[in-house]
Amino acid sequence: MRPQYWLAALLGVLSVLLLTHVVAEDLLPKDMNGRWSGTSGRGMNQTPIDWAWSVHIAKQNPDKSLEGTITYEGRRCSAKDAPMTGTFDGVELVIKTQLEPKAQCGASTMRMKKTGGKHLFEGTNRSGADGYLDPA
Repeated sequence: MRPQYWLAALLGVLSVLLLTHVVAEDLLPKDMNGRWSGTSGRGMNQTPIDWAWSVHIAKQNPDKSLEGTITYEGRRCSAKDAPMTGTFDGVELVIKTQLEPKAQCGASTMRMKKTGGKHLFEGTNRSGADGYLDPA
């Protein structure tokens, strides 16, 4: 076999190994759970926040989009195995869902960053609560 063919074969194998490694690192756990905690509101209307939530990733697509369900139990808003969509670019996880009751809560977008710290993902919601997600 000619040397250039060996080199091409070696580069092909290395490319496949590198691509496999990169793709594997971007895969999310199928099930994650976490909490939101903090204080909502201002002045005399402050309300403590301590809400559990969970995410199930049913499908993670090559275009970085994902589908699944979310369970979220807040004081006024909630979702029980509600459909969700989102994206994950390797660093930021964006989750979009409908919270109930729709008239009061409606569409919600939650943004979390992969931290490499205490929790897999951390972020702040629109109420100002700090949240996290970890593998279940």
